[in-house]
Amino acid sequence: MELTRRRRFTVDEFGAMSDAGVFSPDEHLELIDGEILEVSKEGPPHRRTVNRLTRMLTSAFEDPYVIQVRANVDLGTFDSPEPDVIVFTETVRTTDPSPTRARSCSQSRSA
Repeated sequence: MELTRRRRFTVDEFGAMSDAGVFSPDEHLELIDGEILEVSKEGPPHRRTVNRLTRMLTSAFEDPYVIQVRANVDLGTFDSPEPDVIVFTETVRTTDPSPTRARSCSQSRSA
């Protein structure tokens, strides 16, 4: 019996595929544990929840914290999720405006 082995993609490979146009611009994809996952589209209730959460976090966190909505975060070799809201310090910001390391990460996927 022949075994099937999953092939995990790295963050760099995922980015190169995206840059090369392998994926449709309409696809909302994330890399989780080396696997490319299509994430469901957001509806109005989800957007309202993210907006409420963003307002709450903005009032709860002051400098040096930054609240960023819908940004990819590279969390190692095989993970590049796109959390709904990220709380991070300005010092982890890169030239891309996406942080390479999130100090704290909040997701709102239930709405």
